[in-house]
Amino acid sequence: VALAVVLACLAAEANAGEPELAQIAAGLHASRFAARARAAHLLGYLGGPAHGPALAEMALRDRAREPREAAATALAQIGAFAEKLSEEGGLACPGIARQ
Repeated sequence: VALAVVLACLAAEANAGEPELAQIAAGLHASRFAARARAAHLLGYLGGPAHGPALAEMALRDRAREPREAAATALAQIGAFAEKLSEEGGLACPGIARQ
């Protein structure tokens, strides 16, 4: 599964754009819990702060454990990445509070 996620990330990163991210984000609402979890994992690698609210909602309210855990992990990944870029002066993320 981890290899599949890495390969999907590499493929998506090569062609990453808003339509692709929108399609991945739509997977957060899939009927199968594995598809929802996979979408959350991918957004953790490819998404940004704009996907935070949907991931937070999933982390709090999804009926299955796997998507909740994937969403929480994705939120941590997005936050850590954005904070690192902000510290380096490469990105200002208004939605991420610095401590």
